[in-house]
Amino acid sequence: GPLLACLVFQVVVEKINLVDGVRLNSWYMDDGGIIASPTAISRVLSVFDELKSELGMFLNESKTELIWPFVLENLKA
Repeated sequence: GPLLACLVFQVVVEKINLVDGVRLNSWYMDDGGIIASPTAISRVLSVFDELKSELGMFLNESKTELIWPFVLENLKA
């Protein structure tokens, strides 16, 4: 059930914690939030790719959002 899935997913969370540049790695079951530099995000996505066959888990790209914050002062009127 859900507890077993969380235990398996803990491996992914721990691997993400090892990626340099990750400032936030927060999860509730299989819903996560990661704040990191673009380079670190690329490495985090690689973690999912590397572990998918080993753990039988994959990243559902149709439900994945990448948010790029911007500074309002960079906008020109």
